[in-house]
Amino acid sequence: MAITCRQLLWMLTSMQVVMTVLLTTSGTVAASHQDAWVSVLLAILLGLAVVYINVRLSMCHPGQTFIQFVRRLLGKWIGGLVIVVYLLYWFCIYIAIIRQFSTFIIATILPETPISMVMLLMAAGVLYLTLSGLSVIGRISELVGPVFPILL
Repeated sequence: MAITCRQLLWMLTSMQVVMTVLLTTSGTVAASHQDAWVSVLLAILLGLAVVYINVRLSMCHPGQTFIQFVRRLLGKWIGGLVIVVYLLYWFCIYIAIIRQFSTFIIATILPETPISMVMLLMAAGVLYLTLSGLSVIGRISELVGPVFPILL
Protein backbone atom coordinates (compact mmCIF):
# COMPACT_ATOMS: atom_id res chain seq x y z
CA MET A 1 0.00 0.00 0.00
CA ALA A 2 2.85 2.39 -0.71
CA ILE A 3 2.10 5.66 -2.44
CA THR A 4 4.45 7.96 -4.28
CA CYS A 5 5.37 11.43 -3.08
CA ARG A 6 3.39 12.89 -5.99
CA GLN A 7 0.29 10.96 -4.91
CA LEU A 8 0.71 12.19 -1.33
CA LEU A 9 1.13 15.74 -2.62
CA TRP A 10 -2.09 15.57 -4.64
CA MET A 11 -4.00 13.83 -1.86
CA LEU A 12 -3.12 16.52 0.67
CA THR A 13 -3.42 19.42 -1.77
CA SER A 14 -6.85 18.28 -2.99
CA MET A 15 -8.00 17.81 0.58
CA GLN A 16 -6.81 21.27 1.59
CA VAL A 17 -8.47 22.96 -1.39
CA VAL A 18 -11.76 21.12 -0.87
CA MET A 19 -11.74 21.84 2.87
CA THR A 20 -11.05 25.51 2.28
CA VAL A 21 -13.81 25.85 -0.29
CA LEU A 22 -16.46 23.67 1.39
CA LEU A 23 -16.00 24.30 5.08
CA THR A 24 -14.65 27.82 5.44
CA THR A 25 -16.05 29.87 2.60
CA SER A 26 -19.39 30.96 4.10
CA GLY A 27 -17.96 31.74 7.53
CA THR A 28 -15.05 33.59 5.98
CA VAL A 29 -17.29 35.74 3.81
CA ALA A 30 -19.57 36.54 6.74
CA ALA A 31 -16.65 37.61 8.92
CA SER A 32 -14.47 39.46 6.43
CA HIS A 33 -17.00 40.88 3.92
CA GLN A 34 -15.17 42.49 0.98
CA ASP A 35 -11.79 41.13 2.11
CA ALA A 36 -12.94 37.52 1.93
CA TRP A 37 -10.65 36.77 -0.98
CA VAL A 38 -7.63 37.66 1.16
CA SER A 39 -8.82 35.31 3.92
CA VAL A 40 -9.36 32.47 1.47
CA LEU A 41 -5.98 33.08 -0.15
CA LEU A 42 -4.31 33.06 3.28
CA ALA A 43 -6.12 29.83 4.22
CA ILE A 44 -5.00 28.17 0.99
CA LEU A 45 -1.41 29.28 1.51
CA LEU A 46 -1.40 28.00 5.09
CA GLY A 47 -2.95 24.74 3.93
CA LEU A 48 -0.33 24.33 1.23
CA ALA A 49 2.38 25.01 3.83
CA VAL A 50 0.96 22.17 5.93
CA VAL A 51 0.96 19.94 2.84
CA TYR A 52 4.59 20.86 2.13
CA ILE A 53 5.66 20.08 5.71
CA ASN A 54 3.81 16.74 5.65
CA VAL A 55 5.37 15.75 2.32
CA ARG A 56 8.88 16.71 3.53
CA LEU A 57 8.42 14.78 6.79
CA SER A 58 7.18 11.79 4.82
CA MET A 59 10.22 11.96 2.58
CA CYS A 60 12.54 12.18 5.62
CA HIS A 61 10.97 9.03 7.10
CA PRO A 62 10.58 6.62 4.18
CA GLY A 63 8.78 3.38 4.89
CA GLN A 64 7.03 4.78 7.96
CA THR A 65 3.41 5.75 8.34
CA PHE A 66 2.35 9.13 9.69
CA ILE A 67 1.55 7.52 13.04
CA GLN A 68 4.96 5.86 13.22
CA PHE A 69 7.03 8.94 12.50
CA VAL A 70 4.93 11.23 14.72
CA ARG A 71 5.48 8.86 17.64
CA ARG A 72 9.17 8.69 16.78
CA LEU A 73 9.51 12.49 16.61
CA LEU A 74 7.36 13.42 19.63
CA GLY A 75 7.69 10.37 21.85
CA LYS A 76 5.26 7.67 22.89
CA TRP A 77 2.86 9.73 25.03
CA ILE A 78 2.87 13.15 23.34
CA GLY A 79 2.93 11.51 19.91
CA GLY A 80 0.03 9.27 20.90
CA LEU A 81 -1.96 12.27 22.12
CA VAL A 82 -1.26 14.17 18.89
CA ILE A 83 -2.37 11.16 16.85
CA VAL A 84 -5.61 10.75 18.84
CA VAL A 85 -6.42 14.46 18.40
CA TYR A 86 -5.56 14.20 14.70
CA LEU A 87 -7.82 11.18 14.17
CA LEU A 88 -10.70 12.79 16.12
CA TYR A 89 -10.31 15.92 14.02
CA TRP A 90 -10.60 13.92 10.81
CA PHE A 91 -13.58 12.00 12.14
CA CYS A 92 -15.38 15.29 12.82
CA ILE A 93 -14.39 16.66 9.41
CA TYR A 94 -15.67 13.49 7.75
CA ILE A 95 -19.03 13.86 9.48
CA ALA A 96 -19.29 17.51 8.41
CA ILE A 97 -18.40 16.70 4.80
CA ILE A 98 -20.89 13.83 4.61
CA ARG A 99 -23.62 16.06 6.04
CA GLN A 100 -22.90 19.01 3.73
CA PHE A 101 -22.61 16.90 0.63
CA SER A 102 -25.77 14.94 1.49
CA THR A 103 -27.68 18.19 1.96
CA PHE A 104 -26.38 19.41 -1.40
CA ILE A 105 -27.38 16.17 -3.17
CA ILE A 106 -30.87 16.26 -1.65
CA ALA A 107 -31.37 19.93 -2.50
CA THR A 108 -30.26 19.55 -6.11
CA ILE A 109 -31.05 16.11 -7.49
CA LEU A 110 -32.74 13.83 -4.95
CA PRO A 111 -35.29 15.94 -3.06
CA GLU A 112 -37.50 13.00 -2.01
CA THR A 113 -34.66 10.82 -0.71
CA PRO A 114 -34.12 10.58 3.05
CA ILE A 115 -30.84 12.17 4.07
CA SER A 116 -29.87 9.05 6.00
CA MET A 117 -29.88 7.00 2.77
CA VAL A 118 -27.68 9.50 0.94
CA MET A 119 -25.28 9.61 3.89
CA LEU A 120 -25.23 5.80 4.10
CA LEU A 121 -24.40 5.44 0.39
CA MET A 122 -21.66 8.04 0.61
CA ALA A 123 -20.20 6.39 3.71
CA ALA A 124 -20.27 3.04 1.88
CA GLY A 125 -18.32 4.58 -1.02
CA VAL A 126 -15.73 6.00 1.35
CA LEU A 127 -15.50 2.68 3.19
CA TYR A 128 -14.99 0.82 -0.10
CA LEU A 129 -12.16 3.15 -1.12
CA THR A 130 -10.59 2.92 2.32
CA LEU A 131 -10.72 -0.86 2.35
CA SER A 132 -9.34 -0.95 -1.21
CA GLY A 133 -6.19 0.65 0.10
CA LEU A 134 -4.39 3.92 0.23
CA SER A 135 -2.82 3.33 -3.17
CA VAL A 136 -6.26 3.50 -4.82
CA ILE A 137 -6.99 6.83 -3.14
CA GLY A 138 -3.51 8.02 -4.11
CA ARG A 139 -4.02 7.12 -7.77
CA ILE A 140 -7.43 8.81 -7.85
CA SER A 141 -5.97 11.92 -6.21
CA GLU A 142 -3.10 11.98 -8.70
CA LEU A 143 -5.58 11.78 -11.55
CA VAL A 144 -8.17 14.25 -10.23
CA GLY A 145 -5.92 16.57 -8.18
CA PRO A 146 -4.56 18.68 -11.06
CA VAL A 147 -8.14 19.28 -12.25
CA PHE A 148 -9.19 21.10 -9.00
CA PRO A 149 -7.30 24.35 -9.71
CA ILE A 150 -8.77 24.44 -13.22
CA LEU A 151 -12.31 23.98 -11.87
CA LEU A 152 -11.85 26.69 -9.26
